[in-house]
Order: sequence, then structure tokens, then C-alpha cells
Amino acid sequence: MIQPNAQNKLSTSVLMYWLFKALILPVILGIILVFFSMQGNIQATVNGQPTTINGASLSPLVVFGIPFAIFILAALYWILYYSMFSFTITDQSVSITSGVLFSSTKTTDFRAVQDVATKRGPLLMIFGLGILQGFTSSPDQIRVSSGSFKLGGALGNSARTTYHPDILIPLPSSDAEQLRNQISKSAQTQNVHVV
Repeated sequence: MIQPNAQNKLSTSVLMYWLFKALILPVILGIILVFFSMQGNIQATVNGQPTTINGASLSPLVVFGIPFAIFILAALYWILYYSMFSFTITDQSVSITSGVLFSSTKTTDFRAVQDVATKRGPLLMIFGLGILQGFTSSPDQIRVSSGSFKLGGALGNSARTTYHPDILIPLPSSDAEQLRNQISKSAQTQNVHVV
């Protein structure tokens, strides 16, 4: 339950969701390493020279240790992020404090919010969560990345634009919807001008 005008912390289901996401990549990497270690000799080209790699020579420490170390580092990151994350909702704004080693606080006025949405995917639904996203006209939320691609033998450039919301709070689904409605109503009533 979100408390107005008070510092709110995230629910433990958010931490469980983040830890589950942190586990996915190491599990996939572990499966690949186990498969690679069972293959025996593998022919490869290294620096233009044919080379034989003995997959069976991968020690269990490598096969299980690398994915485990990746999971521990990712889990530590998410636990620290979870412990530092808090938010405060007032009638006119939302303040979000987050970070891992150093915390920062960002306050967004509801009058600046142009779009507010709740993101829900299959994994979020399993944990009963929704991610509240609020977008403003701030240029800070626009991320442009460039890349190159080869099309018909010609090298071309492509640019991809993504938007990072100014408000991003993972919440239980019902709280996310309630807060989305509150921000929408507050933004609409504050942006109405009486002439």
C-alpha cells in the first residue's frame, strides 16, 4: 500500500523479481558451458590457424564457477539497489531516491508528466508486479544509439531512439494502477487553465 507524503519502500516481490532476472543469464551460460564441456574435441580457427580445443578439459570450477560468480555479482547489485530505492508521493509530485553505492533523488512534478503507463509482461505478471512509467518532455529521457548495417553490399547507418521514463517504479499491480490513475488525474487537473 502506498503511503502519501511518506517515504515508501519497494515490496519484497520486486526483489524476488530482480533476483530471478539475475539468475536467467547465468543459468543459460551454465547450460552452454556444460554442453561445450561434453563435446570432446572441437575444431576451431584461432588467428587463422586451425586449433583443436578439448572441451572436456573445462573443469567443473569453470563450468559452474563462472555462472555462479555472475549470479552473485548481479544479485549483490540488485540487493543494494533494492535497499537504496524509495519514493515519496505528494499531491503534486513524486520523488524517487535510488542508487547502488551513491544515492540520488529525482523529483518530477505531475504538471510535467505528459504520459503515464503501467508496463506488465509475463514475468512481471508471475510476480504480481507492474512497472509504473511516467514520461515528460525532458530531453534527458531520450537515448539515441547509432549503428551500422550492411544492406546489399552497401554499408549504411541506422539510428535507434529509445525513451527512458522520468518516473520508473516497480510496484504490485494494484498499486501501480492506483498510482497511475492518481498521477493522470493530478496532471490533468493541474494543467487545466481557467480563463
